[in-house]
Amino acid sequence: MLVVVCSGCLPASGGETLTREVKELKRRLANTELDVVALRKTPESREQEIFARLDSLGHELADQQNALATLRVELQSLSGRLEDTGHDRQLLRDDIDLLKDDLGLRLTGLENRQSSFADALQKVSQKLDQPPPKAPETEPLPAPEKVYDLGLDLIQHKGEFLEGRKILTTFLAQFPDHPLAVNARYWIGESYYGEKNYDQALLTLQELVQTFPDHPKAAAALLKQAVVLQALDHKNESRFLLEQVIERFPLSEEAAKAKARLTDL
Repeated sequence: MLVVVCSGCLPASGGETLTREVKELKRRLANTELDVVALRKTPESREQEIFARLDSLGHELADQQNALATLRVELQSLSGRLEDTGHDRQLLRDDIDLLKDDLGLRLTGLENRQSSFADALQKVSQKLDQPPPKAPETEPLPAPEKVYDLGLDLIQHKGEFLEGRKILTTFLAQFPDHPLAVNARYWIGESYYGEKNYDQALLTLQELVQTFPDHPKAAAALLKQAVVLQALDHKNESRFLLEQVIERFPLSEEAAKAKARLTDL
C-alpha cells in the first residue's frame, strides 16, 4: 500500500520506474514461492540454496526501500522548487504592474508635450503667414572708388593730410582686397611725409614694399623712402634705395627719376 500511495505522489518518470521495479519484485517472489513448493518435494540438501535465494531477495527489497526513500526526497525538493516558482511569478507580476504604471506616466507626458508642440507650431505658422517687417531704409554706401578719390584729393591737392589719411584708412578697413588698396597704403605714407613725420612715413612705405614687393607701387614707395632718407641726410642709404629702384623696376618712370637723383648725389 505504501508503494502504491507514493507512486501516485511521485513525478511520472520516477513513478513508472518504481512500478516496474515492484512488478519485477512480485515476479521474483512468485517464482520463489513456486520454487519453495517445488523444493518441498526435493531432498533436504537444497534447503541451504533456497535460504540463500530468500536472503538475496531480502537485500533486493531493502534496496527498493532505499530507492523509494530517495524518491521521497526528490519529491520534497520538487515541491520546494514549485513553491519558489510561484513566488518568482508573483514578483514578475509586480514588476509588470510597475512597468505598466511607468509607461502610462510616460505616455501621458508625451501626449502633453505633443499638445504643447502643436500649439507652438500653430503660433509659428501664424507668424510665417504675416508679411516680414520692412527693414529700415538706410543710405547706400558710397562706391569704393569714390571713397578713395576723396582721400586722395585731400592729400594730393588740398594738403589736408590728417583728414585724407583717415578716409584712406577707412577705405582699407572696408575694402582690404580692392585693387586700389596698395595705392591707398602709398598715399597714407605720403601723408606722413607731408606732415614731416619721416619715421612713420618710412615705416608705412617699408610695410608696403615688404608686403607687395612686385606691385608697381612698390617702385614709388622705394623712391619716396630714398627721398625721405636724403632729407634726413642719410645719403648712403638713399643711394642704395635708388639703385634698388633702377635694378628692380628698370622700365618704370620711378627708375628714370632714381637715375636723376643718383646724378645729383
